[in-house]
Amino acid sequence: MDETPPHRSHDPTTNTKRTDPFQFGQRYLEADDDVFEYNAWDHVTPDDAHYLYCEEQYMKQKAQPVSDFDKARFNDNPQKWWDLFYKQKTSTFFKDRKWLKQEFPVLEEVSQPDAGKRVVLEIGAGAGNTAFPILKENKNPNLKIHAYDFSTKAVETIRASPDYDEKHIQAEVWDVAAEGNMGLPPGLAEGSVDVVIMIFIFSALSPAQWTRAVTNIWKVLRPGGLVLF
Repeated sequence: MDETPPHRSHDPTTNTKRTDPFQFGQRYLEADDDVFEYNAWDHVTPDDAHYLYCEEQYMKQKAQPVSDFDKARFNDNPQKWWDLFYKQKTSTFFKDRKWLKQEFPVLEEVSQPDAGKRVVLEIGAGAGNTAFPILKENKNPNLKIHAYDFSTKAVETIRASPDYDEKHIQAEVWDVAAEGNMGLPPGLAEGSVDVVIMIFIFSALSPAQWTRAVTNIWKVLRPGGLVLF
């Protein structure tokens, strides 16, 4: 009989991740563990040697900055590089985010049959690895996901999916850091969105764009709406 506790089990029938609701804080790193067994451990306090190692890595990176030539090359026309990325990777690079409802219970709430009309805006939708998992478990006939990305190729990838149904999902090109009238997403009015999903977005923007991005998000969000970040 397997006596592995559920919070350490990889067996889908006993893994604590299958419990509802999933409880965080159960993965304790022990002396004999393989540190790469999980992608995250709870309750780990780094020691001084770890902090020293981190500082050494920071110094190595600072000693080899990106050249001015490459800075200009990538920042002057970022859409070109994102389109090239999605042209090469299509839908094979990212994995479906099956953990979304664990992290963000509101996505379960808006997917319920009696939730009523709900509008979800995903920024940086990529190949649909957030939008499609939500839709696959959706029971709300009035849920609409607006899956927007900076890359034309990413939007084309979403639209080409057999799961793309315009009744529940709309994919468009949009720059969250756009100025002026371009700051509103296509097909959405001010104060019309219940939930905004932003996963790994600010790391793809220049710090100079952050304020504009937040302003655009605030503008489209309804009073009481939520940003999942």
